[in-house]
Amino acid sequence: MSDNREIQERPNHLIGDIRKNLLPFFLLLISLLLSCKTEKSPAQQNCPPPHKQSTPYVVINNETLSVEIRSTPKERARGLMFRDSLPDRNGMFFIFEFEAKHVFWMKNTTIPLSIAFINSKFTIIDIQDMTPLSMEGHIPRFPCLYALEVNQHWFSKREVRIGDTVQVRF
Repeated sequence: MSDNREIQERPNHLIGDIRKNLLPFFLLLISLLLSCKTEKSPAQQNCPPPHKQSTPYVVINNETLSVEIRSTPKERARGLMFRDSLPDRNGMFFIFEFEAKHVFWMKNTTIPLSIAFINSKFTIIDIQDMTPLSMEGHIPRFPCLYALEVNQHWFSKREVRIGDTVQVRF
């Protein structure tokens, strides 16, 4: 009988120990969040920008782009179709449910675009230029979880290359 009581009491004792050990962790986490200060450049910090962003943005090599997020199959399929232009400091950021060699094309898209394929570690794994209205499939060399479309040559003009890291801010 005493063995059973001891077994039943152990989980409560362990829960108390877990609570005691997690408290410092949570206090540290809260202090880190509260110590987040704004600086001159959102590209050089891990905190939100000093002003409220109305749209998400992407930072690559200290270059900032406002982006539209496309995360559902329907949104991704439409992409930048039926648009006449894309402002130079804007882009479209695609989010997939899983990492794979996702295919992009330019059906009903009249804007010349470049696309960066990005893996789950936010590293650019491939960059390709795409021809307007082309049905040619653009497939990354390696599986990707994200993709970023911008005006054609935006990446090359800013010396953005395969291996560069992308930061996404909401």
